[in-house]
Amino acid sequence: MSRTAVALALAFLAALVFVAPAGAASQSTGLGATPVNGTHPDETTPDGPHVAAVFPNPVAAEDAGEHVVLAFPRASNLTGWTLTDGESTLSLPNATVSGRVAVTSEPNATRNLTDADLLVSNDSLGLANGGDEVRLLDGDRLVDEVTYGDAPDGEVGRRTDEALAWRPLGATDVPVVRTTPSNVRTFVLPDAPAVAVETLRGADDRILLAGYSFGSERVARVLERAASRGVEVRILLDDAPVGGITARQARTLDSLSSSGVEVEVLGGERARYDYHHPKSKTLPEGSTLDSHHECF
Repeated sequence: MSRTAVALALAFLAALVFVAPAGAASQSTGLGATPVNGTHPDETTPDGPHVAAVFPNPVAAEDAGEHVVLAFPRASNLTGWTLTDGESTLSLPNATVSGRVAVTSEPNATRNLTDADLLVSNDSLGLANGGDEVRLLDGDRLVDEVTYGDAPDGEVGRRTDEALAWRPLGATDVPVVRTTPSNVRTFVLPDAPAVAVETLRGADDRILLAGYSFGSERVARVLERAASRGVEVRILLDDAPVGGITARQARTLDSLSSSGVEVEVLGGERARYDYHHPKSKTLPEGSTLDSHHECF
């Protein structure tokens, strides 16, 4: 096998029963899609420094992790710069910055909530969840300002033409990808277990395994051995498969995690998405997927 990443979409393999151990809720990180040239795909880019996003209503107690993302297309010295909401004023650190920075007074709470560099201030704006304004000033000169209404729980207000567009923290828009014709080997479990095992054993770089559930101890041992020889192994699962979880299944995932396998589950009240249960369908050449097709 060539030295390429092995990506397995095993959601349709019902014989591999994955389960999420208690307390392993997946956490969303970042402000969304991977930045392109320092900005996000749905974000406008004024020529000068501007307020790129606000996060005034975290789900944590006392809004821990509240922050404002500023964008600086060119290196800017922030001596004398401030942020204000009309009631309180936050002095920006005396530093020269460029790109995207998240201004916060709580770096520990903010660090996992944004992909921007942190700009720590001793002051706090205390942005109102029910609506507020954010003004960026260079001395007495108004550089930029945004105004927002009611801020939804756990959502980022990202800059658009004239207002802010709210999206759940970490939500992404993944474009449809088309590929050239290729060979695909299909199989069904438990009738052909060797296919999956042989593929996993041959991986020498990376294994990305996404599934609805997981419970195969045989596959778990193969993944642990892969991790021990330096292969990056990551598993993404649903947190509430039909039928619930068992202690045996939880122990299997605990063992994988202890062996260096990254195990994450999707679900919970504040999850980025409600569940992870992908389905796929191979269409004949020239056909299209419309509202009358159902993916299996």
